[in-house]
Amino acid sequence: KSQFSSNALSFDGKEGSDVGVLSSSIIEPIPGTFSFPLLSESHCNLIYQELLHYEKTAQERPELGLPLQIRHDGNFGSLQDCGFRPLLQAVEAIFQPLVRHLMPGKGQCEVYHAFLTRNWVGRDENAKFKVHCDKSDLTFNICLQASTDMEGSTVGFYRDPTGAEKGSVPTEVD
Repeated sequence: KSQFSSNALSFDGKEGSDVGVLSSSIIEPIPGTFSFPLLSESHCNLIYQELLHYEKTAQERPELGLPLQIRHDGNFGSLQDCGFRPLLQAVEAIFQPLVRHLMPGKGQCEVYHAFLTRNWVGRDENAKFKVHCDKSDLTFNICLQASTDMEGSTVGFYRDPTGAEKGSVPTEVD
């Protein structure tokens, strides 16, 4: 049995937490974009360390034939193909009630693609990140490794409902 069952994951590590408890922590900086604590720091660290272990093993032991896709921007892609599907299914089970609560018109969500990005000040590959529109109706971003000295790490969202601003540079929202 996977150690990443949906029972093992909880909203920010709080026992018995549910969407109602989490609601007080949800911030909506722009319509349709939500920010909230989802997983405890210990769960994030466990997941992050397992991703690094998998990547290292796949690189150092090619004879094992472990799938490993390093994307054009140097990030670790297609986690669903690398044995992390149970984790993604557990996260999906957590997201389902959130989607029903926050976006009742969206219906069900399915986590079908996941990748690990690496961002730090001075990382040359960060310049390869492009302003883009995801192909999915919903996109979830989970920060697995934040530190007290973290700087320069953001995920930006912007909306142009008319489609007239293709290629424009998004602005920050406080």
